[in-house]
Parts: sequence; structure tokens; C-alpha cells
Amino acid sequence: MKIRVLGSYGSRLPGFITSCLMLNDNLLLDVGTVTSSLSLAEQDAVTDVLLSHAHLDHMDGLAFLVDNVLTLQRQPLRVWAPAPVLQTLRDHLFNDKVWPDFTRLPTAEAPALLFRALVEGESAEIAGLKIDWARTCHQVYTAGYCLSDREGSVLFSGTPRARSRSGHSGGDVPISRRRLSSPRFPIGCGNAPMPVVT
Repeated sequence: MKIRVLGSYGSRLPGFITSCLMLNDNLLLDVGTVTSSLSLAEQDAVTDVLLSHAHLDHMDGLAFLVDNVLTLQRQPLRVWAPAPVLQTLRDHLFNDKVWPDFTRLPTAEAPALLFRALVEGESAEIAGLKIDWARTCHQVYTAGYCLSDREGSVLFSGTPRARSRSGHSGGDVPISRRRLSSPRFPIGCGNAPMPVVT
């Protein structure tokens, strides 16, 4: 798994940019700073976005990303998250008031953006990676993710000081080579990934 940290901060100042990781050149994990960190060609290579939650520092780059690649796309950009996170994007960002609703543009039959809801308790395969997730405790609905391939796994909490709903922090979370030790994993590693465990 190739991981490129594009940003890992909760706000923006010169030299400090918001949360965004690029995995294998085609998957973004959160999109706080994507358009200021990637060339247009690199943005166009993105096929999927996985969002932890809908706070601005984790998702505001999505609006500009889809706008930038709109005329270059061959396929819609897929955005994956739990349903409550996607609903927040529909209600408060892609609503034709704050930003155009790219889930219906350029046409409803061929949109630039597709929302894909993750099902609680189920793994998903996204951009060639196995994704396990659990809800974490934060001010808004937030998911923590374990992303796995043949080489190892990486854990991303989506927010600093995150805790699982059972109250456990994830500083010492055991991650196996292939999967988590439990589908209800305690997480909490901040706004940056834990090292890949091999």
C-alpha cells in the first residue's frame, strides 16, 4: 500500500494543511487539502474518496476536486462514507445553494459525483483495498477505518483523541496482517495513519 500524506492538521496556516491522505494514487482518505496539494493530472487519477466525517477540515476539498475534474472525468467520482456523513454533504454542501449538486450534474443520468453509503458491520472493497470501519465518538457522526491489502493494514481514526463507542482509545490497537482482531475495533490514532504493520 502506497500512502502519501497530503495534510494532517485541523486548520490551515502556511505550512499546515488540512487532513488528506492519498493511497495508491487513486484513493483519497478525507479531502481537506487535495486541490492545493495535487496537480490536475493527479486529481484526475482519483477514482474514489473515503470520508471519515463532514467537518470542513476533512471534506471541503471535495467541492473543488469534483469541479476541477468535471470535464476530464470518464467515470463519476465515487465518495464513500456512512450514510449520515453523506446526508450532511447533501444537505449542507452539494445543495445548489452553497455549491452545485454534482450528484445531478452534468445530468442526473451521468453525474460527476456518486455517493456510496458504507453499511455498518460490513467490510467494503474500495480501489482495491479492504475497508473495515467503526463509528467513533466525535461531535458529528465519524467513522474510523482500517484499510488493508496483501502487504499490511493502516488505521485511521478521522479525528484526534477519537475513541470507540465503547470508550477505548486506539493507541495500542493490534492490527493483523490481513484483518482486525475484532470487527468492533477500538480506534484513536489522531489525524495521521498508524504505521503499516507487516
